[in-house]
Amino acid sequence: MRFFSILISTVFWCTLWGQQQNLQDNYVPLACDSTAWNEHLEQARNRYNSDLTAIKSKPKLYRTELTEMYAERYLGICERYTDNHFYTDTFVNNYFQRILSEILKGNPQLPTDVRLLVARYPWANASCHGEGTIIINLDLVSWMETESQIAFVLCHELAHYYEDHVNEGLEDYVASLKDPEFNKKLRQIYNSEYNTYEQAMALLKNFVYSDRKHSRLFESEADSIAIVLMRNTPYSELEALGALAQMDKVDDENYDTINWATKFSFQDYPFNPSWLQQESGLAGWGSTNVKDIGELDTDSMKTHPDCKHRIELLQWQVQSGPNKRIYVQREQDFETIKAYSQFERVRNTFFFKNYGKSLFLVMDLLHKYPDNAYLLGIAGVCLLEIYKAQEKHALGKYVASPGASEIYSYNQLLIIVNNLRLGEIGRIGFHFLNNHRSKAAKDEELIYSLMQFSKIEGNTELYLSLQNLYKKQYAEGKYISKL
Repeated sequence: MRFFSILISTVFWCTLWGQQQNLQDNYVPLACDSTAWNEHLEQARNRYNSDLTAIKSKPKLYRTELTEMYAERYLGICERYTDNHFYTDTFVNNYFQRILSEILKGNPQLPTDVRLLVARYPWANASCHGEGTIIINLDLVSWMETESQIAFVLCHELAHYYEDHVNEGLEDYVASLKDPEFNKKLRQIYNSEYNTYEQAMALLKNFVYSDRKHSRLFESEADSIAIVLMRNTPYSELEALGALAQMDKVDDENYDTINWATKFSFQDYPFNPSWLQQESGLAGWGSTNVKDIGELDTDSMKTHPDCKHRIELLQWQVQSGPNKRIYVQREQDFETIKAYSQFERVRNTFFFKNYGKSLFLVMDLLHKYPDNAYLLGIAGVCLLEIYKAQEKHALGKYVASPGASEIYSYNQLLIIVNNLRLGEIGRIGFHFLNNHRSKAAKDEELIYSLMQFSKIEGNTELYLSLQNLYKKQYAEGKYISKL
């Protein structure tokens, strides 16, 4: 029996070890299979029907709006399932489910109908949807430092669900819209002859600030409850402060400066300095200054309180109890998922059709992994999609305008891309990918994008050679029908 247990344990850990990839050479994306969610969809449908029944006990004045909101929430979640927004990768999902299991095991008072989903959204966030769905974006892991910090984030979202904050917030919103005094003021503004804009903005400020203040109270309460929940687990609640400190940095992303004049300069096609020249008067025109919109106070517009303030509120509550651990699972598994999250950020930014940002992210990550065939392939399809968008005069749908970002190198790239003519994009795409032709066989996107740019540039011999290579290696590939 002891031998059998050791054998099972060895197989289990070898399975996890099998997830490790040689990121210097290539990367295999995490699985996202929209057909794997039938059980989850059924659970969501059952909860939706239960919510509709519960609405009948609400004030009659609110029922229509609440019914519409619950329907929108349910349909929105279903759409995310079917549109491949969630990971089905066993290694990643098991990692997060183990954290959730530890929290639920130590806190039997919590609801057990929780559906934890790891999402592809390329920004650091987690959310509770009020009907059992808790979503944590994989990108959040790239900002966290330990497993216990992830546990705090999940405890925070579970606290929202336990206290029914989301549904309470929906009811408060409907009540505000139905408030006789609010509607009276709205009618007065509508019938007013003068200063209608100023009056409307004053009313909007009061409405929005009141709603945000209430939401921020929910956030502080969820933080406090999260500490209580962590106390009943093996996780170190001291790491809650570290998680908040890390989340405070999310809006201040730091990237290495990229020398685009070097990146986009080739032996047969040198960089043109005019690509980096920005037209006078366009600097910053793509950005939005909240102050322009009715002079709204940006801090009061935030749903979440400032993270530094949240840390101050929690410092008195956290304790360093005995037998607490920063990692319950292997630290190496955390580091592996954190490394994967960088690649998935690039992939998912492309998936959501932000080709300019994806191109920037992939070029930034190529500093660390210069020979990674997967990254080179993503760079290729980014350039190809940018070429197609420019060809259709639809570049603005997929590439932000110069000035839309405060990240220096990204903004420089936006200037370049928005300055390039169609033929210049084609030549840059071809020369960049052709410099890495030796790695083409390792990645489907790399072969395909180089093949397409070869065709664009009229290099028929290379195009046919790559086409044959693609058909040989990817007989059932995603692009086979386009050849």
